[in-house]
Amino acid sequence: MWISVIASNLMRLMKSIALDDQQQSWTINTFRDRLLKIGGRVSLSTPAR
Repeated sequence: MWISVIASNLMRLMKSIALDDQQQSWTINTFRDRLLKIGGRVSLSTPAR
């Protein structure tokens, strides 16, 4: 179920952003990089149609 994969990745993303936000260190670029990594992982794990 790739939907659950996306949901868990989004939760992980939010947690990591919250942690980074406390350190005042995250930028839009790191946010985009994380989204790209998650997107790549999801698209690779989903069967080609």
